[in-house]
Amino acid sequence: TSLHHLSKDATTGILYALIPDASHVVETNLYAQTAESADPNEYIWWFSDPPVFDTLAISEGAQSAALADTATGFLKLCRKNDMGALFAQDEHFQSVDTPYLNNIASLEFINDDQLIYATDNDIGRFAYTSTTWAQKEVFTSSQNDIGVMEGITQLITNQNDTMLYVLAKNSKNIISFSLDGFGRPLFLRNSTLGDFAPARMAISPSEEHLAIVSDTSDSLVLCAIPQV
Repeated sequence: TSLHHLSKDATTGILYALIPDASHVVETNLYAQTAESADPNEYIWWFSDPPVFDTLAISEGAQSAALADTATGFLKLCRKNDMGALFAQDEHFQSVDTPYLNNIASLEFINDDQLIYATDNDIGRFAYTSTTWAQKEVFTSSQNDIGVMEGITQLITNQNDTMLYVLAKNSKNIISFSLDGFGRPLFLRNSTLGDFAPARMAISPSEEHLAIVSDTSDSLVLCAIPQV
């Protein structure tokens, strides 16, 4: 089977990945010195029976992890326990009980305590306080003067986690948010890409440009990021 959504815990060197036919999270030790210590057959499994996950994110400090299933609007948020297990102390949220989770598809941690997520037309935040995760503000396409953002496919933050860029494939635009010290998004601008059909984007090391590519064109679009 194929691996996807590879994410590394930089503190331990463990590389985690999802597989398309089971709800397991595969893990491999990148810092291994021998074949035996790589533990290539290890995986994370659950006592419950969650859906097959299709997206995964790990916070930079490796204290939190998030998994989601787009089809069921299911979000699993995990917190590292005292034994060092990352996928522990998990809490579940689902669209049948929690609003604005239908078609959840993108996850991006701002820090260990703040998660930004995207559905096909919403941007939302979950925050961890003391012992629990809670849903916070949500931005929806064509509401509160943020303009249209349909078919969201990617979230990117800058190195200092002060800016969030949202790629909306169907509406062909990029929506920019600033992030305050608590990880709360503040809408800045909605930038159209014209007739260009975007698929993925990347931010330059200088954080002065965004590069956008398409699945239907061999063209590359470079967008200058306004410098404050």
